[in-house]
Amino acid sequence: RSVQSAVAMDFKDILWLGDERLDERNRGRIRGLKPEQHRQLFPASYEKMRADPLHWIPPGGESIVDVAERWRSFYDDISDLSSTVIVGHRDQIWAAMQPLELLNNDELLAVNTDEIHNAQIIHYTSLNPDTGEQAPTLMWKRSVDPSQPEASAGWQILPHVAERYGMVA
Repeated sequence: RSVQSAVAMDFKDILWLGDERLDERNRGRIRGLKPEQHRQLFPASYEKMRADPLHWIPPGGESIVDVAERWRSFYDDISDLSSTVIVGHRDQIWAAMQPLELLNNDELLAVNTDEIHNAQIIHYTSLNPDTGEQAPTLMWKRSVDPSQPEASAGWQILPHVAERYGMVA
């Protein structure tokens, strides 16, 4: 599905590469189930998901913490690139926020994943949107949602990243 989304963006002269660390979260045997079906077929899994969504592992699947670790590894490998476009879906985007924004588990858990929509673009940059100056790492974020333009947000500095680099958030 991500490849279909990427192709639809129609970037010119872009080399698209796949990386298994960016694969969708493996939801195992609950993949495609509605919440009620999950609750009925796998009641213990459903209760664990409700109690600890970051560490919950779907039957035969992987946790958000596992996905975030894959993302951390990927980000370490691409951190020196000047530009990259990464396409993913809700669980992948949610997990990526941890290494990209330096969130701890409690902060990641506080993210309202219902606010991550289909076709939404979360844009991170190391270029100061006001001055064009290059920062040492990804420092700013904005959200663009073509299906809900009124919900799109302007640039925000990433507070934990700014703090790590001695910048004012």
